[in-house]
Amino acid sequence: MRASRGWAAGVGALVMVLIFFGLGGGPARAATATAADTATFTSTQVGTSGNTPSFTESGNWQLTWTYDCTAFSSAGNFIVTVNQPSGDLATDPAPNELNMSGSGTDYYYDTGTFSLSVSSECSWSITVSPSGVNTANGSASFTSSQTGQTGQTSQFSESGLWTMAWSYNCASNGSQGNFIVTVNQPSGDLANDQGPNELGMSGTGTDHYSDTGVFSLAVDSECAWTINVAPEATSTAPPPPPSTTNSGAQCNMTLPSGTVVGMATTPDGGGYWIASTSGAVASCGDAPDLGIGPAGTAAIAAAPTGNGYWLVTGTGTVAAFGSATNHGSIPAGTQLNKPIVAMAADPATGGYWLLGGDGGVFSFDAPFYGSTGNIRLNAPAVGMVATADGGGYYFVASDGGIFSYGNAVFHGSMGATPLNKPVVGMALDPATGGYWLDAADGGIFSFDAPFYGSTGNITLAKPCAGMTSMPSGNGYRFVATDGGIFDFGGAPFDGSAAS
Repeated sequence: MRASRGWAAGVGALVMVLIFFGLGGGPARAATATAADTATFTSTQVGTSGNTPSFTESGNWQLTWTYDCTAFSSAGNFIVTVNQPSGDLATDPAPNELNMSGSGTDYYYDTGTFSLSVSSECSWSITVSPSGVNTANGSASFTSSQTGQTGQTSQFSESGLWTMAWSYNCASNGSQGNFIVTVNQPSGDLANDQGPNELGMSGTGTDHYSDTGVFSLAVDSECAWTINVAPEATSTAPPPPPSTTNSGAQCNMTLPSGTVVGMATTPDGGGYWIASTSGAVASCGDAPDLGIGPAGTAAIAAAPTGNGYWLVTGTGTVAAFGSATNHGSIPAGTQLNKPIVAMAADPATGGYWLLGGDGGVFSFDAPFYGSTGNIRLNAPAVGMVATADGGGYYFVASDGGIFSYGNAVFHGSMGATPLNKPVVGMALDPATGGYWLDAADGGIFSFDAPFYGSTGNITLAKPCAGMTSMPSGNGYRFVATDGGIFDFGGAPFDGSAAS
């Protein structure tokens, strides 16, 4: 029941997401179909908790629901699981409410024969039917009063740059609450569209996206919320061309706020590169200007020797610069389960590994030590590092879970600990063999590696995008999505790409 699952804990909420998103799991379905396309189920028929008969949908459909806990004499749960057809990998979130009463409509886009499992103490009614709601073009508003605090919105279409402005308020909940939004992307869209993942009494923000097509949003919350999607008011100006000189504590260019995806430190530790989604790379300190890569850049990795780096897109296209050698890309047109989110250089061979959001690892002139591509992770993979000798690698998920392969030694993780913000990256300590994890709020978690400081106790203008360590292990840096740099320990400040 929702009342006992520990909503104030961020990681607890992620566990819950796996339960209600289900991905085809849940109790067994009733075998007999009683309706096609339209059906109404009530607690009078099924019981306050139970399984409905099955029903069939052949196109977009909706689930309209209401519940009332007056007879229960206090706030009650209303938790619905959509039991999906075998092999259906769509995400069908359903109402997960705790209140005296409520109502809403959720929207779905998969087809086949379904049933519903309901867990409640209250009287309720659910009607499933074909959806008559048209796809919104460009701009749309969604609220918890329409959908329910937890549920799925109708679809909207974007043809260019677009934004998602959001706010949530947990005053009626009486305590901190979650506000987690998943962007359901078009089929074949390999952009990594991250939505808000908040835990607090209230909050607001705006996220920016560049992929196009038909989307919907799945929301997991206990709070009142509003989301507005709209075309970007003004297009982001292209980055200035790279300069040919750079020295001292400065970078050769600024990058558009919100576009930075990561950074890489030069082998001598005297500078670093900051990469953006456009493929523009700011060089700072003694890092040379080496060129601009492909649009859709998702990660950067420094070559083990000399001055060079690789850029990789979400589809797995690799571009090499300076001393970095191109060992190959994922073939164009390959259907990835999840976009590429990180890469790491193999110091032994000079090759590299690419990491998908599902934990799948792709090796290019580097040995394959293992992956989680064949299992479902509790949270997506977000970062990757190789061991000092190239005999293994680690990757980290956004819940702080660590996965180690080859000779990589597991030193601990945050996988079972509530986090204020999700983890976005990790770095290896060359001195101890331990590692650091970096959260979106700049919080640092040290595992057999010295703690040099963090920004976990202050509010950043933009969330962190990733981190790197000094070659000697005596410090680390992390970069925010606006290009701001935060350095700790013996890591010198060599400039920022923030405007």
